[in-house]
Amino acid sequence: MRHYNYSFAATHALLVVLLLISSPAYGTVLGTYNDRTTWEGLTTSRVDIDFESLGIAPGGFQSHNTVAGLTHGGVDFIGYQNGSPTLYAKNPPTGDTDDFLSNTLLRGPEFWVGGCCPDGSYLIAVVPSGVTSFGLDLMSAYPAGASFRIELDSIDVGVIVVTQSRPNRTFFGVRTDAPFAQVKVIMTSGTVFTTYGLFDNVAYGSSGGGGDPGQTPEVATLLIVASGLLLFRFARRIPILRRLQPA
Repeated sequence: MRHYNYSFAATHALLVVLLLISSPAYGTVLGTYNDRTTWEGLTTSRVDIDFESLGIAPGGFQSHNTVAGLTHGGVDFIGYQNGSPTLYAKNPPTGDTDDFLSNTLLRGPEFWVGGCCPDGSYLIAVVPSGVTSFGLDLMSAYPAGASFRIELDSIDVGVIVVTQSRPNRTFFGVRTDAPFAQVKVIMTSGTVFTTYGLFDNVAYGSSGGGGDPGQTPEVATLLIVASGLLLFRFARRIPILRRLQPA
């Protein structure tokens, strides 16, 4: 029986540790959205970024192929392809392959598999502190459609966004009950050296209409509390804990 009690305590401790490790930094996803109007209606204190203020003439571009990337509208944008910084700001002329009727936009890295990095090609957006809602337009060229996987603070939100054909832009938005620090948009389909992502009309803010983030307990927290109560129930069976209890 004593062996069983010690095993129970060890199992409980392991459960708590695993829950703490696996619990997402951003808490809980309140919703993901493919309609900008719906997402905007649920987002407060919204900041919009459209890259027009970069002042790039039609047909022109800027290179931001550095680890610092481009800082614009309070967000740090960094693109990577096979571990190398790859990001451009571009104003495609009318009829260009990258013309999605969006004027100046970001052109990310080309689709890549293998090599040094499991994620291959992706864009990172590092947002200001306190952000709980984020959205952007996604596009891809060569071919016009591709798919993207979304992560918040390195945690997969379980959504694959498939872009529409040119010139249609595809919106993705997400709201959470706790702040996150960065959004990672990973290209998951395409032709190597040919397909690349395009990003525009970025926005961020707070999750309105979903309750006070501070009032929503995380699932892991609730499980930890429940497991603690269960441990207390068996405390008198465990010699170490029995000695700690009042007489």
